[in-house]
Parts: sequence; C-alpha cells; structure tokens
Amino acid sequence: MTQVDIFISHSSHDSDIAEGLVNLIRSAINIPANKIRCTSLDGYRLPAGAPTEDQLRQDVLGAKVFIGLITPNSLHSTFVLFELGARWGAGLQLVPLLALGTKADDLQRPLSLLNALNCNFPAQLYQLVDDISVSIGLKADSPASYQKQIDLLAKKSKNKLFEVRQWIATDKKGIKIGLSSPVDKLIVHETPIKAHGQVAGLQNLESEYKIQGFVITNKEYAQDTGIINEEGFWMIQQIHLGGSSHIVFFRIYDNSGKCIAESEKITLVKETVVS
Repeated sequence: MTQVDIFISHSSHDSDIAEGLVNLIRSAINIPANKIRCTSLDGYRLPAGAPTEDQLRQDVLGAKVFIGLITPNSLHSTFVLFELGARWGAGLQLVPLLALGTKADDLQRPLSLLNALNCNFPAQLYQLVDDISVSIGLKADSPASYQKQIDLLAKKSKNKLFEVRQWIATDKKGIKIGLSSPVDKLIVHETPIKAHGQVAGLQNLESEYKIQGFVITNKEYAQDTGIINEEGFWMIQQIHLGGSSHIVFFRIYDNSGKCIAESEKITLVKETVVS
C-alpha cells in the first residue's frame, strides 16, 4: 500500500480550506494525488476497504509532512486533536497552519511550542511550500506558477471566517445576528472560545455599534465585547464556559451604550477530552 508523503489533519467543516491547500501544494510541487492524504476530499480519501483506524495511524505517523489545519472548527474536533497528539507524541515534524482568524495565541501546549504559519498571509504560504519541498525532496516550481492558488487560499481563509452558519433573531424587528461560530448545539472542548459573525438590519453602520456575549449557568455572566464594523462583521475574543451545558446570547449596543437588541438564546455543550 502506498505510503503518503503529506497528511493534512483538518475538520470536515473546513473541507473547502483544505481543498485550497491541496490545490496550492499540487500547483507548486509535482506530487501525485496518492501521496497526499486529506480525508474529506475526493481523490485523497482513505483507500476503499481499508481499516480506518489502522490506515489513519499509518498515515499520521508515516507521512514526511504533517500539516495541522488549525481553525475554530478543528480546535473543537476530537479527531483532529487526537491526530495532532499522536504526531506530537511520536516526536515527528508537525506544521500548525492557522486559518479562519485563528491566532498563535489560541494554541495550547504543546502546539504553542511550535512555530505556526498563517493562511491569511501569502508570504507564509510561500514559506510553507518551500518547507514541504525540502521535506519531501521535490523541487517547487516558480512562485509565479502558483501565485493564483496562494491568493485564492489567503482570500478564502479571510472571508470564510465570517461565513454565517446560523441566523438568530433578536427582540428588535429587522435586526438579526449571523453566527459563524459558535452555533446552537455546538460541542466545545476548550474555554474560552471566540464568537464571530455578521449582524444584519442595523441602520447607519458608520456609527459605532458593539456586541456583547452573555453566558447563563446558575446566573447571567457578561462576557467580552466586540466592535461591529461598517460591513456588519464582528468578533468577540473570549466567551468563558464553566460547566457542561451553557445558554449563550448576545446584546447589541449603540454608540451611547444603550442596548438596542437582544438575541435569541443558543445552547453550547462543553465536553472534556480524556487523554
């Protein structure tokens, strides 16, 4: 059975980012498809009939290059965390590749000990290509030949961060809050988490609006506040979760500090990963 050279660990929710990464690698380096494992993409999945756990273990530990695509989704994915842990525990090379607004500060030990690259920055994607080329012993083509794929991946990583996965209503007619993350019934493993998305229905977005998160357990706890920009996009850096189940909602404030809208509530479930 063919041993893969490149393994891309990622959440299935980020398959389009993973696809952009595969397209970049294959545009830059003349590597056959069967030398890349990316389990959510056709042409790069596990072989038909292969014992899943055994094959994944072989690929995770045998690949010359292991790329961990680190996003808000993958940080909450048990499978991704196990793959990263197995690779790190074996003392093998591991490249954390940040995307969708994830920052190096979001990484926990031992990942935080590693130098991470970021999909949002073309220069760091060029470095990634060079590093892969050296690791697998294949020369990369001229940068001009894969410039388009660099730009597409960087743009996709930036734009998808605010792609709305769920809309929730507010008590103000016409105003609704789009959630990119978190969404209702999401299972999370780490705290605090980030929240981000887009607000629709606000008038005069040139004025400064803010959005604040709230968590209800035994009582209501105020969380961080984020700015709503002129396109309606927003991000709250930290929402702290305590117990196993939480009610989360949001309030929007105008530039005088007055609350003008309160959202419907969503439920988040916190689970602890047992090592």
